[in-house]
Amino acid sequence: MAAPELIRIRVRNLLPALALLLIACGGAARKPRETPLPAPLPAATSRPEAPPEPTPLPVPQPTPAPGTVIVVEEGGTTGETEGGLVAAARAERARREAAGPPVAVITDRNLKEHGRGQRLTEAVPAARETSAAGRRADSQSEERYWRERGRALRERWHRTADELVSERDRAAELRVRFYATDDPFLRDAEIKPAWDRSLEKIAAREREIREIRRELDLFLEEGQRAGALPAWLNDGIELEPPAEQPPSTVSEPGEPTILAEPPR
Repeated sequence: MAAPELIRIRVRNLLPALALLLIACGGAARKPRETPLPAPLPAATSRPEAPPEPTPLPVPQPTPAPGTVIVVEEGGTTGETEGGLVAAARAERARREAAGPPVAVITDRNLKEHGRGQRLTEAVPAARETSAAGRRADSQSEERYWRERGRALRERWHRTADELVSERDRAAELRVRFYATDDPFLRDAEIKPAWDRSLEKIAAREREIREIRRELDLFLEEGQRAGALPAWLNDGIELEPPAEQPPSTVSEPGEPTILAEPPR
């Protein structure tokens, strides 16, 4: 019984080794074979075909009109041309010798004498263009003259009117100070002379404004007689001060004046 048991033990020990051997043999048998890749095909080296040459179009020949005679003159030789020029020069020289001296020689001194009774050609279009350009220049200068003159008068009027308003405000202030001051020396020595000077300036500005308005009226009449356009004469009209309203003669409503009885 000992021998069979020993055999079983050995067989049991050999089973793992046999299993490993079978696995190794099976993996080696299933290993795929390497298939060689096909060689790449050579690139095509064919050249592109050249495009065909364009066919030249026929050039249409001009057809002569019916009844037209075409003359083809063959050129002469150089000797014949030179001979013709020499002959022409000799003939011209002979004609000049046979013609004799000139009848008259016209210079700047005798041009007036020989030009009597002759008709001269004048460049009329050029003269007209020059005249038109001169008229345009005159018109532009005339417009500038009337515009500048009218604007200068109105600017002077506007400036003087502003000075008049300022001087009137100053005179009103001095008047209030004059009646509100109790010190007779300050009132008569300082405030009253300043008030008088302000009133004199007001009168001078009013006279100047009347003179400017008179000049402006004469300017408008002169421009109308000269044919100046209204737009030229009215340049700067926005500078004219508004017309002063005359003082109203209608008494304003108010409380009646109460007269105090004098003390007895």
